[in-house]
Amino acid sequence: MSNNGLMGKPNFWISITLIGLGVVFLLQNLGFYYFDDLWDYWPLLFVVMGFAKLIDSGFKDWISAGVLMLFGFFLLMLTLDYLDFADVWDLWPLILIYIGGRILLRNTNSSFGGKYVTSDSRVDAAAIFGGKEMRFTTDHFEGGSVTTLFGGTELHLENSRLAPGKIVLDVFVMFGGVEIFVPDAMRVVTKGFPIFGGFENKARSLPPDDPYESETVLIVKGFAAFGGIEIKNAG
Repeated sequence: MSNNGLMGKPNFWISITLIGLGVVFLLQNLGFYYFDDLWDYWPLLFVVMGFAKLIDSGFKDWISAGVLMLFGFFLLMLTLDYLDFADVWDLWPLILIYIGGRILLRNTNSSFGGKYVTSDSRVDAAAIFGGKEMRFTTDHFEGGSVTTLFGGTELHLENSRLAPGKIVLDVFVMFGGVEIFVPDAMRVVTKGFPIFGGFENKARSLPPDDPYESETVLIVKGFAAFGGIEIKNAG
């Protein structure tokens, strides 16, 4: 793998950041240097994660990446005493702006919660401050995106089949959880990272029943901050 290819991977920047922090803390613990108020800068990790997500999306998912960067920036302003919590609370409408912008740019008819069954081939959903349960019954599922903030989402694909090729499902979770239910024969690959949360694929890897299924794969690209993403078989 070339150096340029490695630098294009989001985990590369996360790894470099962690290694750098480890070296800095080690030097401080060994008495070589003393960095005053170093812990005040920990929110920069969210800025790095936002940058990594932007790279992973091919510089397409500016909204999710921007939210992470802004979240890190505001936390940094708090730790450095440039802002107080009262000032940050005044900015809570930005959450609504984010959700509205994400839904608008993805051209979806998502609601803030609820239950429904659909034969649509794509999912573009947002759950905020509530729960959402979606059941898809299609033979040509093409992926999509799920955004969950301060809530929970259940995505049921056990009665669906994938469209041919690599099908990408983008999942963004912050202060919430997403459960994805898949049939036994569906191949699932996960890409992403959790921050103070979990990202787990519990789906059984069984041989497909026919050649059609063997040529398809569901790629779940996930980011979970203070929350979790879980993929598993139904039943």
